[in-house]
Amino acid sequence: MIQPKTQNLKWLQLPVNCACVLLLSIMLSVNNAWSDENNNSNSPKLSVDEAVNMVRSQYADGKILKTTTENNGNQTKYVIKVITADSRVLHITVDAQSGQMNQ
Repeated sequence: MIQPKTQNLKWLQLPVNCACVLLLSIMLSVNNAWSDENNNSNSPKLSVDEAVNMVRSQYADGKILKTTTENNGNQTKYVIKVITADSRVLHITVDAQSGQMNQ
């Protein structure tokens, strides 16, 4: 059986270790960049269902007629059309980021 001469390969050990560390660093950097890209802070914090529930709690005597989503750049708003018990039609705007309601 022939024994490999490991003494002759010791010069290769340091570059291989450095290459492994470099590859691991690149993989972690790519993963962090991908995570930051997918965790967009401008994405809506409220869903349209949550906005509708907010309006329902504010106008419990009314009926939801229609909901629309408006996107303006990085801002999302939900417009919820409500008819009240006294037959007034209201358009309630809910900011998807802050949850602020405006009539």
